Amino acid sequence: SPSPRLTIALSILVGSGDSISQSGLYVYASSIDPQCTAAVVLGGAVSGLLASSLRLVTKALFDDLRRGSGAYFVCSAAVVGVGLEALRRVMREVEGLNPREGRPCRDSGS
Repeated sequence: SPSPRLTIALSILVGSGDSISQSGLYVYASSIDPQCTAAVVLGGAVSGLLASSLRLVTKALFDDLRRGSGAYFVCSAAVVGVGLEALRRVMREVEGLNPREGRPCRDSGS
């Protein structure tokens, strides 16, 4: 079992990385179009709900804590992989976009 100091140090490291990436994501989204900031907030809310739901499901399915945690992290890695692929596709689509010109986050149907 990891020491409490290691756990605290890693928690600080992960929290710091998360705050830096989230702030960069908000800046990038707002540079495309201010509506995109709402999409980022919604994505954060959905990801929190998904993570909590997934943990509840794995706790219900597995009596063994180690197997349940392993299943949770494997499923989480799969979700991260899908998210990275979606990000790659979006980045390719908006490549070369001048942030000052803006572009709506959703198709307006026109």
